Amino acid sequence: MKNFLVWVIALLVLTGCATREQQIIAETEAVYSDCMELVNSGEIKNYVGEAACVNRGLEQLVIKYDYPYWDLYYLQASYRNDIARQLDERTLKVSEAKEKMREVDQLVSDQEVQRIEFVARVQTEEQQRLKDMVDLINEMEASAAGNRLAEME
Repeated sequence: MKNFLVWVIALLVLTGCATREQQIIAETEAVYSDCMELVNSGEIKNYVGEAACVNRGLEQLVIKYDYPYWDLYYLQASYRNDIARQLDERTLKVSEAKEKMREVDQLVSDQEVQRIEFVARVQTEEQQRLKDMVDLINEMEASAAGNRLAEME
């Protein structure tokens, strides 16, 4: 029964995370889609305008979902703005822009993984330290209780 309960809790946790991820992905895709609609309608007339639209939309998602790495968001937004400017100035080809943005996205993704792994490692170490402290306290209490019993005899 205990194993079944652990399995059910794990399934609920994993399903909740997957649902949140799916929601974030869907909303991110909607940001890009909404901005592209504005480009296609003529409301946004250049790459800089498109980048600004995307950055505003993504910033709202960063806030909504409490994304912890603002520096990485700003890095991507900055590159997006710079690449858009270069495209508008015609100093960069679209294919080159896509490759640059892919590289930045990969850098950000790698940084997120490293940070998540670091936090997990620190949390594991902290949990072990707390366990060791509790074990030491329990040993001290047991020893003190044993000494008191010995004194009573």
